[in-house]
Amino acid sequence: MQNMTRFRRNAFLTLLGLAGLLTMQQASAMQCRYGNATGSSIPSGGVSQDIDIGRPIVLAASDFVANNVIWRSQNFTTNFTCWDTGGQAQGEHAWIYWNPKNGFSALDPSLAVGVSINGIDYDAVNHQQSAERPTGPNLGWGTVANGSGTAEPQAITLSYSVYLKATGTRPPAGNFAPLPQASLFQIDGDSGLNPVQGQAFNARLKGLDKIRVVQCSPQITVKANSGSSVDFGLLNSSGAKPGIVAKQVPFNIKATLTGGDCAGQSLQASFSSTVTDPANDTYILPATRPGVAIFLTKQSDMSRTPIPMQTTVDFGQELQEKQTEVTETFLANLKWLTDNPTPGIFSATANVDVTFK
Repeated sequence: MQNMTRFRRNAFLTLLGLAGLLTMQQASAMQCRYGNATGSSIPSGGVSQDIDIGRPIVLAASDFVANNVIWRSQNFTTNFTCWDTGGQAQGEHAWIYWNPKNGFSALDPSLAVGVSINGIDYDAVNHQQSAERPTGPNLGWGTVANGSGTAEPQAITLSYSVYLKATGTRPPAGNFAPLPQASLFQIDGDSGLNPVQGQAFNARLKGLDKIRVVQCSPQITVKANSGSSVDFGLLNSSGAKPGIVAKQVPFNIKATLTGGDCAGQSLQASFSSTVTDPANDTYILPATRPGVAIFLTKQSDMSRTPIPMQTTVDFGQELQEKQTEVTETFLANLKWLTDNPTPGIFSATANVDVTFK
């Protein structure tokens, strides 16, 4: 009995030693939190952010072409402060750790999640898994040595946004499944992830179930007075005056619907151009800058309100059962910007996208 009692005591002491070691490992960590609080020696501030898809999004299966960006969040610019809570007196860098909780294992293979950090896109972070070593970019010093046993806290500023890309795999019809533990990234130190919940900042993706895929697919064609091009013809510049619309030319955009499952959906159009006026987002400018601008309006809009680039406008009415096409008529308006335009031939280009509302 004495030997058995001694054995049990030794086993108990061994377990205590292991528990102490685990506690020390957990304490060796950095804490990074919301806000600039370098004047405080005690960690404070929030440690989580939910980045939500926002309003419901309806996409066609044909949108899921490989590398097509189907959604991007707003850009967030945020201050964080990091503290030495593990006795790393020499200081540590702050790092991005992708997918720290492996919460994207159930993500549908038609989607890939990317994060932009300080203007650089990092694709498919859902396929990475962080643990003892960082998998994302170095954000600089999170804590710095100051000659004492604890490093001094530092503030870092981080700009970031989230985006979803299509992988080229055909998506299932209907809404995507939500991911309850979809942590995109954690901000932490050199020595690995802080294992204690609620001590390091995590950004999480929410609202995947707001994305719905329909098999209906709009194919776009443009019909104008010169095929798919608008031709303003010969213009007399003798009467040019800034702000005066010299000519209007109508053109049609037709969406041919294929794939079925269109009923009840609504479409919207948006325009973009590589050459626009920084002071007026409705102006499309010829590359040669002859002193004219082109703006677009809907023919049905009696107020003739110019359509800003990269802004959606309604395209047709709600789609009906067995409807196979939708057509909207727009006007290309040519406006003088000067009373002395440069003579000669000019051209300008615009792209149109028609998507589900």
